Amino acid sequence: MDDIEKARVSRLEGLRLTPSTPNEVCQEIGLEWLSAISLCNRGYLSFNPEAVELLNKGQEAELLFLGYLILLRSINGSHSCGLKNCFLGHSVDDCENNFMA
Repeated sequence: MDDIEKARVSRLEGLRLTPSTPNEVCQEIGLEWLSAISLCNRGYLSFNPEAVELLNKGQEAELLFLGYLILLRSINGSHSCGLKNCFLGHSVDDCENNFMA
């Protein structure tokens, strides 16, 4: 591994040099802007993306998390596992037991 790869920071680690706008985050992950507005209108987001100029770290993480869930749901075909099979905050043993049930 070269020095550049060692220094690379993953997007999911949340380390950014400058804050992002909600629209930039949506564009980056491929989430439609109207989907972000819908998340707010339905009470899933704790902030209004239309009213926030720059996201703080918590808002960015929230929009990324929910945005990726929306995108995961839209996957069709052999790559789709269904949202009922997504386990968050469980140990590996819990996931394997629930997934195999």
